[in-house]
Amino acid sequence: MLKWFELRLYSTFGDDLYSTGMSVYTTIDSGRQKAANSAVFNGVLSYDMRHGYRGSIETRVDLVEAPLEEQEQALQDIGRFEDWQTALVLETTDTTADVRLSNGERTTLPWDALKWAKPYIDENSQGAQPEVVGDVLVPGDIIRLRPDSKLGWMLAQKPNVQTALISLNSKDGAIQSLVGGFNFYENKFNRITQSKRQPGSNFKPFVYASALNSGYTAASIINDAPVVFNDSNLASAWRPTNDGGRFYGPTRLRQALYRSQNIVSVRLLDELGIRPTLNFLRRFGFDPNELPHNLSLSLGSANLSPLQIATGYAVFSNGGYQVQPYLIDKVIDRNNQTLFQANPVTVCTTCTALEKTNDDEPQMGLFDTPNGIRSLPIAPQVLDPEVNYIIYDMMRDVIKYGTGRRALVLKRDDIAGKTGTTNDGRDAWFSGFNGDIVTSVWSGFDNSSPLGRGEWGGSVSLPPWIDYMRYALNGTQPSFVTKPSSLVTVRIDPKTGERALPGQSDAIFEIFRQGNVPPERDINLPAFNNNVSNESEEEQQEDNALENLF
Repeated sequence: MLKWFELRLYSTFGDDLYSTGMSVYTTIDSGRQKAANSAVFNGVLSYDMRHGYRGSIETRVDLVEAPLEEQEQALQDIGRFEDWQTALVLETTDTTADVRLSNGERTTLPWDALKWAKPYIDENSQGAQPEVVGDVLVPGDIIRLRPDSKLGWMLAQKPNVQTALISLNSKDGAIQSLVGGFNFYENKFNRITQSKRQPGSNFKPFVYASALNSGYTAASIINDAPVVFNDSNLASAWRPTNDGGRFYGPTRLRQALYRSQNIVSVRLLDELGIRPTLNFLRRFGFDPNELPHNLSLSLGSANLSPLQIATGYAVFSNGGYQVQPYLIDKVIDRNNQTLFQANPVTVCTTCTALEKTNDDEPQMGLFDTPNGIRSLPIAPQVLDPEVNYIIYDMMRDVIKYGTGRRALVLKRDDIAGKTGTTNDGRDAWFSGFNGDIVTSVWSGFDNSSPLGRGEWGGSVSLPPWIDYMRYALNGTQPSFVTKPSSLVTVRIDPKTGERALPGQSDAIFEIFRQGNVPPERDINLPAFNNNVSNESEEEQQEDNALENLF
């Protein structure tokens, strides 16, 4: 991260960065940055190891014919990676491998350092579980080893997959941690800002927020049934599907979001209208010109950076205000004169008279200097607090009941979020937040290869998010998004979304804006029967673990 930061600073200040004795202060929290680095590192290694071992780095060295100098040179030619060592396998037994490290030392690897290494076949399959060292290594192999606190060294390989993490203070947009990939020194590519990938279902909350803003409720019913769309902006007739080809029939929006039902999202956008929805999405900082103008928008087919997604989720986190991400807090010269001082727009819930929504206001870049210092840099309120709280509460159910359930390990009631997995598992996301902090994680291959069968946002990107947030939230009090007192909670029929009858045993509670509360029902009128499946919610959730873009 530091090298990328230096390059960005140089693009702003030029040679003055090195010649004028500048001191640059950033918004990065050192502890959280370290936690983010560790979370990404461990998440990438976990994915890489479960997909198998790809074998010796180079052609095996002939230990009989090659002189010692040639053997040592072969190790040096590989080059270092992180704090890992390259090593030459000298001899093996069934349970150990003797190796020479690139620093000249010799060591013995135990079986526990090697037994993970099923042979890699492709992204969907691995070979048999190795039983002896000879199933993994043979003398002459050149391998990589990474430090291990228990074993000394662990067999490793440089991962091909990438993960990126961005975490913001949602009240003012200060970037608290940023990891642009597994190793920035490999290609100087920061995936947080430079990579634009499809967010898949990670984008759905923005469409649902548009629906709530237009008068829909969390209890509104959308029919999850087969449908064909003849959209003039699509090349051919489109038949969206849910994962596994399953249909649930009439479904409440709350359920549809935590189950991530694709057809509900598409039907919802079709009812809302593409143009009004595109205009609404400006509130989250998205440029309609960068978004698809067809129904695939509902399933996250836009190409967006993790920074853009995190900035959009910050609106949900802070109660409905648009903030701009920034990284430089202050720059001073050698004479302690301030050359730059950040003046970010900041959430102020008591400054409503001064706030306004300006959909045409351009986003400020990470290193742009504001044109003048405003005396009251108040973040504009772009989303009604009632709408914002309801979508937050719906995303809390993603954690409680849906594809984000792994995050329950944090034992935090205040967190909410959404997974996302694109078509063929080429991109995996998790974005989550509480009332103070928002963190987005993306995982995938730079060449857009599939991540493999069974790899989703909840299995690839959620674990690093959990590891990072475990540190970031440690010792902090729960921070819930503020619930407006004007919201009303009533009992509803879970099958129809209508007001529950007095004494109805299966009634559940739902939150409504005052103008959208379902009316009292006449006890003498029959209830609407929507033939919703009688399966338990847990069974339904398990059947919907995989989210596909189309």
